[in-house]
Amino acid sequence: MNLTVDKINKSFKNNHVLKDVSFELTGGVYGLLGANGSGKTTLMRIIASAAKPASGSVKYNQADITVLDEKYREVLGYMPQHLGFYRNYTAEKFLLYIAALKGLEVHIAKEKVAEMLELVNLKDKRKEKIKTFSGGMRRRLGIPGFIK
Repeated sequence: MNLTVDKINKSFKNNHVLKDVSFELTGGVYGLLGANGSGKTTLMRIIASAAKPASGSVKYNQADITVLDEKYREVLGYMPQHLGFYRNYTAEKFLLYIAALKGLEVHIAKEKVAEMLELVNLKDKRKEKIKTFSGGMRRRLGIPGFIK
């Protein structure tokens, strides 16, 4: 795996938040640190193809992510700081909903949901409404939504 960020620029009105940002990532786990307003979220949104840079490019294995489109999103995992949950859904219902959006057949979705709830240690909370979850539990619930 190789992700290349090359000369990314982005401004909002007169505020230049990203200026010629370049780096290359290979397999592993990385962190992005910076002060509030330094452009971390903007950069992550560009890398996740949820926003477009004013200039520059992001390449996955030497291919531009805008050309890869859906194929890129199949390998991408991105969890924003604020997740959009239906707070009155149970954990299980939410994951079944995500599975339906991804086009999984019902019998496969039920198996995957059970497996994912086990993976993120929320199996015993599967029938509880998301609005009762702590922030950490919500983040864990967001992880399976991004796994194929």
